[in-house]
This record gives sequence, C-alpha cells and structure tokens, in this order.
Amino acid sequence: MLFYLILINLIVQGSSNIKDHKFLKLDAFTIAIDVFDSSTSIIRQFTTNSKLLCLISCLKNSSCNFINYKKATCIIYSSLMFTNVKEENIWWFKYTKLEVCKGLRINSSSHSTWSNSSIITLNISLKSVCSIDPFTFKSLYSLRKLDLSSNLIWFLATNTFSNLTNLSNLDLSRNKIKYFSNGAFNGLINLIDLNLDYNQIGYLKSSYFIELQSLQTLSIKYNSIFKIEDNSFLNLKNLLNLDLSNNILSNLSFDSNCFSGLVKLHSLELKSNKIQFLNRTFFKNLIMLKTIRFDGNFIINIKSKTFNKLNSLELLVLQSNDLSIISNGTFSNLTRLTYLDLSYNEIFSIENEAFSDLVSLTHLILNHNKLKSIGIDLFRTLTKLKHLTLHSNNLNQIENSTFLNLKNLDKLSLGFNLGLSLCPGSFIGLENIKNLNIQSNGLSRIDKESLRGLKSLDSLILSWNNLTVLNDSNFIYLTNLTELNLTRNFIKIINIQYLTNLKILDLQMNSITNFSQNLYNLEILNLNKNPIKYLNYSLIYSYKNNVMLQELYLDECQINFVGGTKIESKNYRPVSLTSKVGKLMERIIRDELISYLLENKLIDERQHGFMPNKSCTTNLLEFIDWVTDEIDQGNFVDVIYTDFSKAFDKVSHQKLLVKLKSYGIVGEIFEWIKSFLLGRKQRVVLGDTVSNWEPVTSGVPWSNSFCLNANWSTELNLSKCKAMYICGNRVKNEYRIGSHTLKETTEEKDLGVIISNNLKWNKQCIVAAAKANRILGQINSSFVYLDRQIVRFLYTGLVRTHLEYAV
Repeated sequence: MLFYLILINLIVQGSSNIKDHKFLKLDAFTIAIDVFDSSTSIIRQFTTNSKLLCLISCLKNSSCNFINYKKATCIIYSSLMFTNVKEENIWWFKYTKLEVCKGLRINSSSHSTWSNSSIITLNISLKSVCSIDPFTFKSLYSLRKLDLSSNLIWFLATNTFSNLTNLSNLDLSRNKIKYFSNGAFNGLINLIDLNLDYNQIGYLKSSYFIELQSLQTLSIKYNSIFKIEDNSFLNLKNLLNLDLSNNILSNLSFDSNCFSGLVKLHSLELKSNKIQFLNRTFFKNLIMLKTIRFDGNFIINIKSKTFNKLNSLELLVLQSNDLSIISNGTFSNLTRLTYLDLSYNEIFSIENEAFSDLVSLTHLILNHNKLKSIGIDLFRTLTKLKHLTLHSNNLNQIENSTFLNLKNLDKLSLGFNLGLSLCPGSFIGLENIKNLNIQSNGLSRIDKESLRGLKSLDSLILSWNNLTVLNDSNFIYLTNLTELNLTRNFIKIINIQYLTNLKILDLQMNSITNFSQNLYNLEILNLNKNPIKYLNYSLIYSYKNNVMLQELYLDECQINFVGGTKIESKNYRPVSLTSKVGKLMERIIRDELISYLLENKLIDERQHGFMPNKSCTTNLLEFIDWVTDEIDQGNFVDVIYTDFSKAFDKVSHQKLLVKLKSYGIVGEIFEWIKSFLLGRKQRVVLGDTVSNWEPVTSGVPWSNSFCLNANWSTELNLSKCKAMYICGNRVKNEYRIGSHTLKETTEEKDLGVIISNNLKWNKQCIVAAAKANRILGQINSSFVYLDRQIVRFLYTGLVRTHLEYAV
C-alpha cells in the first residue's frame, strides 16, 4: 500500500453550501491519501482561472475522488494510480466525505473574553466545538492548561495554537480528529503533556510533532493508526512516555527509524495492536526504556536478544499474545528487570536458561498458559523473586527442588492445574513464603511431606479440591499458619487441633455435620452451607487466651418484607443487627440470666414474652379475663395499642449495657456480653451487590434482653398506634402521643388473634377457618392418594394449629 500527502492551499472568501458542505476560510488544508487505485480514470478536464471552481466541480460530481489544478487547467479523476502522481503538480485533492461542522466554530473574535492574557487554565470540553480558526488563542500568553476534550473537532489547521508559548498541557481526547495540517502545533515550544486519545487518526507524519521539543508525555491510544513514518518522533528529545495502545499497528506500520530521537523515553505502550513479532531493530536507540507493554497483540515469536540493549528495563508486559515457546536468550541482558508478565499466552515450553539473566526479577506472571512441566533449573537464578504465579496451566507435578533457590519468595499461586500432584519436598527452599494457593487442582489427599519446609507459611488456600478428611498430620509442619481456606471440598471429618495459631478458617460448602474443634485463637469461622448439627460452643470464647470469636458464619442473610408499600425502606426488616455469636450466646446464658432476673424481681411478673412457662396464649387469656371482669363490674375499658418501630433491631447496645449493670450483672459475664456487642460492623450482600461496612450500634442479641430495654428510648411507629373503646355507647376519650392523635379502631390483631370492640370472635373464627380450608385444599390438590395416617399427620401439623390457637 502506497501513501501520498497532498497539500491544497485554498482560501474561500465568504461561505458556500454544496450538498450540505460548508467552507469558511478553509486554508492550509492537509489530506492524507491512504489508498491509490490500480488504474487512472479522468472524468472531466476544463479550463478555468478559479481554483475554487475546480474544487466545487469535484464536490458536485459524486464520482470525483481526485483533482489536479495547474496552469488554469482543472482535471477531475474518479481513480488514480500512484505512478501518475507528479510531484510538480501540487494541486491534487482526494475527495473524501468532508465532515459537516454542525457544532460550535470558535475564533478569537467570537470569544472576546479570551483576550485576557492572564488566563492560566481554559476548559472548553463538552461544548460541541467542531472547528477552530488559526490564531484563535493568540492573546492567551499565560495559558498553561487547555482542555478541548469531548468535542467534535475533526481537523487541526496550521497555527491553531499559535502564541501559546507557555502551554504545558493540551487535551484533545475524545474528538473526531482525522487530519493535521503541517504546523498544527506551531508555537507549543513548552508543551509537556499532549493527549490525543479516542480520535480517528490513521497516519502519523514525520512533520506532525516537529515543534514539540519539550514534550514529555504523548498519548494517542484508541485511534486508528496504521502507519508511522520514519522519524515521526525525531524532535521529541525529552519525551518520557509514549502510549500508542489500541490502534491497528502491525509490523508493517513501523520502519527501522520509527522511534529515532527518543533518547530519553522511559515508557512505551503498544497494547492491543496487531504486532506479530519482535526483533532488535524494533527497540533501536531506546536505551533508556524502563517500561514496555505489548499486551493484547498477536506476537507469536520474539527473536533472540531482542531486548539485549535495554539494560535499564524494569517492567515488561507480554500478556495476552500468541507466544508458544520461550527460548534461551529471549530475555538476555535484562539484569534490572523486576516485573515480567507472560500470562494468557499459549506457552507450552520454556527452556532452562530463558530466565538466567533476570537476577533482579521480583514478579513473574505465567498464569493461563499451557505448561505441563517446569524444569528444575528454570528458576535457579531468580533469587530475588517474591511473587510467582503459575495458576491455570496444565501442570501435573511439582518436582522435588523446583523452588530450591527461591529463598525470598513470598507468594506462590499453583491453582487451577487440574490433576496436579505434589511430591514430598515439592516446596523445599520456600522457607520464607507467606501465601500458598493450590486451589482447584483436584487434590483428594494432602501428604504431610509435600508441605515440609513451609515453616513461615501464613495463608494456605486449598478450596475447590476433592478433599474428604483432614487431620493434624496433614499440616504438622505449618506451625505458623493463621489462615486456612477449605471452601468447596467434600470434607466430612476435620481435626486440626494442632493449628493453634489459626485465626481464619473457611469451611463453607462442605459436608461437615459436627464441628467440635478447640481453636483458641480463632477469630473468623465460616461454616456456611454445611449440614451442621453440632457446634462446640467453647470455640466462641477462649478463657485460656481471653480471645473472642469475631465472626461466625452459619448461613446466608435475607431481607424480609414486613408489609405496606414495597418502595418504603422502613417496610423491610433489617438484616439481623447482631452477630451469630450473640445469638448462640443466648443458649449458653439464657436460663441462668432469667433465673437471676426473676429471683430478684427485676422483671415484672406480668411479663409473658420470652419467659419460661408463659406464651402469647397466656398473655391473651390474662388480658381478656381482666377486660371482661371490668365490663361485668360496669366499668368502661379503653385499650391503647402501641407498636415499636423495628423494636428488636432498635435496642441500643450502649443503653442495654448500662441497664444490665444497674441490675447487678457485672464481672466476667458482663465483659463477655460487652465483647460481642461492641466494636462490630456489618454489611448487606444482595446478589453481586455489596454495601459498605457500617458499625452495629443496636439490635437484640437474645430475646430476653428486649424485656430489659424495651422501655428505654425505643421509637414508636405512630401509624400503628391506635385506641379501642370496649362496649357501650359513651363519650370517647381522645388520646395523644405528643402531637399525634390516636385513631379509633374497632378491631385489631393482637398476638395473632383479632380482638373486636364488642368482644365477639366471629371475625377470628372466619379468618382461622378460611386459612385452614385453604391449606386443606392445597393438601388435597397436591396428592393423588393419601392414606389415613398421612392425612392425620398433615392435618395435625398444618391445619389444626390454626383452628386451636388461643381457643
């Protein structure tokens, strides 16, 4: 493919409209002709003294693609061969669809406020600017930062930024720029940062950036660049960062001197292009490079000694390419390289000396490749390596001494190598490793000798394997282990008492029914999605070490709708505001605490809720007996129904502790309760959405504490507070709570039973019978045949309870 640059120097006086194309003082117009034809075809040839008429004739003819004007002769072409282009004929024009500028056209006269030479920052982003006249900013001598991003600009004319000699930052990103005139950046002698991201630039010419000798950062990512001329960056002697990512650059796009002049360049980014191979000429003269990114290309081969002269290189990213073999010499002389990413390739072989020169390497990323084995000497010289990632390969075995020289390794990931087996001594040499990930490898057993030498290991991930039984002997060498993740195995039996330093244990999604471990330092225990039937309560609090379990997961949270309109958050019951530990505590101390409160008459004897040998039924019976006695004696009875707003979840922890202390509950039991109430946080998980952590300051750890605290500053739900006047025609009292007048009600559901002001039970009987009949109908329609015993069982459990409640 051949390319030719044509300059048309047209000055159009006034304006003209030709097929919706507008031209206003269009001058120094530069067009890059990207495709010539295989033949030349002339549409029309005529004599005229007007260059404008020649151009207009082309625009009127839909077949016109090129024009030539010379010596008062206009020639219009539909196609043109490159060999027919004569350099002395300078008035060639390729007719492309000219952009229709329907937005804002700016110039110095249309924006008089810009005459203030003291302006330092000017933001013209998101203004629908499509055209900028030359010398528009000529008065802004002091301007340092100019933002023209997110507009409709498609062309930059010569001297667009003339006189902006102090400008240091120019943002032209997110426009529609396709073409530059030579000299578009004239005058920007102190420009440091130029952003041309997200435009439609296809061709970089050697003259585009010739004025930008102070430029340090040039970003042209997310364009359509397919060609870079030789010496395009020749004058950018101070450029430190060049980003050409997300274009359509291939190996044919670069000439041998493409990057000439970039003697100070530190960072080169060519992510997401179409480059297929790398060789030494690619990095010619880039001796100061510290960072190279080629991720997301189609590189299939890297020639030996490609990076040989880049001995300052520190970071090299080759992720997401098509590499299959890493040969000896590929990374020769990269003695300062600290970070190498080769992930997401097709690598199945790495020769033993491929990494031999990488003596400063700290991070090696090799995940998502096709490695089946690792040579024993592959990591021999990587003595400074801290992070090694090998997950998602096809590794089937880790040989003895593979990691022998990796004394400084801190983190190793070997997960997602299905079928991987660990040999005795697989991890010898990793005496300082802190984190080991061997998840999703299909492991059905752990040999204790395979974990020998991991004396400093802090975190071990064994999730998503096929383990069924674990005991102390499996982890006998892991004396400092504090975090163990065994999620999604098939573990039925676990005995890990030996792990005395363990703080975090994740056992969710296993088959554990009994957890009786005494792990005295445990702070977080996750048993979600296990068929747990027995839990050793001693794990909650260690008297021995005075350590309290901070988090215990036994199920998944639900948000319950409690009635009313669904768009009001107040109509949803909050997720339980106290930890699972608090709810377990109730079983341990409930009976003793209630006995103490009753013996010392600290709870009123008329209290029925949550009290032994009392219930909702006894409460209703006592209430109805009292009401009927009063009516029989000729007295009037007014009943005030109040409702606490989210009563259980609004109990203040601080006030509860004060009240407990006032009741004489002190000492160790008080400190115990205090430890699981205070200093806790909670968040809500709904699908993939996670809320922020928020401190928990209220909520009932066990039902009995509500009895102690319900009358202390608990908020009333006034809309549910009502007055009922029992029997008789009489003057009715008006009741208020603050400024709120209570509404009269003739019937109210009280502890599940409908109480009417005439003390009749018709409504309650109708509702109970209807509910019972509905359940009977569901039973009848769900089964073709039921024997007598099953019918009796279903009736007793599902129907009879509704009919007999409070009768």
